[in-house]
Formats: sequence, structure tokens, C-alpha cells
Amino acid sequence: MASAVEISRLALGHIADAARINSIDPPDNSIQAQHASTFYPIARDALLELHDWSFATKRVDLDESLVEFDNGEWAFTYSVPSDYIRALKVCPPGAPMDFPGQPFKIESDASELDTLLLTNVEEAVLHYIYREEETGRYTPNFIVALSYMLASFLAGPILKGRVGAAVAAEFRNFATAAFRTASALDANASMEKQQYATHKPIWVSDR
Repeated sequence: MASAVEISRLALGHIADAARINSIDPPDNSIQAQHASTFYPIARDALLELHDWSFATKRVDLDESLVEFDNGEWAFTYSVPSDYIRALKVCPPGAPMDFPGQPFKIESDASELDTLLLTNVEEAVLHYIYREEETGRYTPNFIVALSYMLASFLAGPILKGRVGAAVAAEFRNFATAAFRTASALDANASMEKQQYATHKPIWVSDR
């Protein structure tokens, strides 16, 4: 499966940049690697946020925050995990996977540089999109979408001027189309997995 460097090379290839980068973390001495080092995590996180990717969702028991926060209508304040991207739902402990979730609110505490989750659920469990950095877990079409997303960020600083702006806009459109394909395939795969997991043969269900 493609590494972060290979995805960055693919993105550079999209904008017809022939530079051969060898590392982006830390970046090698090329300007292309330095730009990729800056924009790769931004593009990755932006794409992760857009969909409930099956390879980037998990649930955790939340820890109550030590930050004093005037939460008004909310009874509990929790700190979100460090790899948090987007909340999906908040549930009480022991709730089944199909539990619809309870009301919550995400707040940022500027003084503590902390992201907080406010809810009335005691011992809350958070289902969320996390920052999946292991590219081996990405689907092939997610990688394609990420390469186009990254290309749209790289075009401006590398190509510069009106040409860079035009190419950036073009690849944002490509990224949108690739995202639609990748997210649809991921959603269908998740549905098929769920149906397969819950299916019982007739000889079992008839007993």
C-alpha cells in the first residue's frame, strides 16, 4: 500500500512536477518535500473529516475534563482524545452499536488549548472519526482522493500565480469526484460487512 511519501509523489505527478522526494517527515532538502510536509497532514485530516470512514472510526470511554467550563445546560464536561477529528455520537456505557446517541456539544477552551465535549451522559462513550496516520489502512480510492486533495494544496505554492490558482481549483474538483467514489464504496463495504455479520443461516434461525 502507498506510503505518505508515495502519495505525495503521486500528488506532485498530478501537477506535472517531476521532483523525486524521499522524505516528508522530516522533509528532505527539496522545496517540494517541504511543501508536502506542511500540506499532507492538512489534506489527510480534511478528507478524513468528510466521511465516516470504516478504517478511521472507533469508540472510547471519555475522561472527565479538569478544565472548569461554564457548561450551562450540560451536566458533564469531557476531554476529547488527542487523535480526534469529528464526533459521530455519544452513548452511555454498554450501549449497543445501533444506539442512536445522546445530545452533545463540542467546545474549544482557548485558555487551555483543549477541545471539550459537553453532554448529559454520565461515563460517556464517544464514537468518532480519528486521525488515522497508517496509510496501510487506507482504501485504494481514498488514496486517490487524498492525492488529488494534496495536489490542490501543492499547486499554488509550487506553480504560483494564476496558473497555480487555476490548477489548484481544477484538482479540488478532481478531489471532490474521487471523494464521492471512495466514500460510496466505503459505505457500501461497511453495509455489506454489517449484513454479513448479522446474517444467520436458515438452519440456525429456524431453531
